[in-house]
Amino acid sequence: MLNEIDRLIGRDFNEIREMVSSIVKNYVKTDQAAQEIVNYVSSKLTASCKGYTALLYSVKSKETLSEDIFRSDENANKFYGMNLRQKLADSYQFNVADLRSLKAGIDFKENDDLCSPTAIKAAVGSGVIAAAMLGMLSGAVHIPLAAVIAGSLVAGIGGGVVANKIVVPQQNKGQFEAAVQKFLDDLKPEIRQWVDGLERYYDDQVSALKKELEGGRNAG
Repeated sequence: MLNEIDRLIGRDFNEIREMVSSIVKNYVKTDQAAQEIVNYVSSKLTASCKGYTALLYSVKSKETLSEDIFRSDENANKFYGMNLRQKLADSYQFNVADLRSLKAGIDFKENDDLCSPTAIKAAVGSGVIAAAMLGMLSGAVHIPLAAVIAGSLVAGIGGGVVANKIVVPQQNKGQFEAAVQKFLDDLKPEIRQWVDGLERYYDDQVSALKKELEGGRNAG
């Protein structure tokens, strides 16, 4: 992964952590805080992932086009014809407005077990979100990524049903925030894994094109 993108991911997740703390402090009901957090995290990552993919393509394409084999206009046009910029951009699909959980309202169960680090880890899983994001490159996944994030967050910090009128005690706010922060701990490496996968995808596509061009040149 490019060092600059890694730095940006670290910066963005620090901002997310600060905002999550602020949201938890300013809401008295867990379900409202959870809705706001899902909305914010999804929206923030929408903008961030657009930036990551744009930067990745910018750096990698400059490197590619500087290679001797792509110095000719014909070969450069074949590179552009792969439309890798758009394919990378399509590797995430955030659409917060379409989330059923946000439209219908999210209810949460006040339960220490559901707010435990173990529950969070089980909810996120190993590589689930990154796999969903990368699956979009091949068209294998059509679920908006925000739904994947929301589903993991919901499963991790609650997932039960509770009356919307419940006021969350101060000690439960601390448990709730700890659970969300643990979710973010697990999400951050998944975003890095996704970026690594994008770079591998790009490299594989360019490598295949170079073999094709070299084969044609040798045949000629």
